Amino acid sequence: MMREYEWENYISPKNLQKIKGKYTLLFQIRDSLLKADSGDQEKVSISFPDNKDEKEILAIAGSLHYWWVIDYVIQEEGKTTLLYRNCKKHKDTDPAELWVHIE
Repeated sequence: MMREYEWENYISPKNLQKIKGKYTLLFQIRDSLLKADSGDQEKVSISFPDNKDEKEILAIAGSLHYWWVIDYVIQEEGKTTLLYRNCKKHKDTDPAELWVHIE
């Protein structure tokens, strides 16, 4: 069966509003990783304000890009910072050495 796509068939407007912020943030993190990857960066830090969906965001954020892994999560009052490493360049690098001077 083939039919026209209408998002309302898959999620209610109320539920869409509930999850919209979480996915917007995940897309922003992914876009930052894509930009860092295209810029040939070795590491990148990404910060975002506290979020009620933080555990889910952190669970998914580690798998948003094949070559980028999260080494550390810094949680301070009001914000969270993710420290990502480019594994194409630093597959065997000790994260402590890479992040000795946090950006």
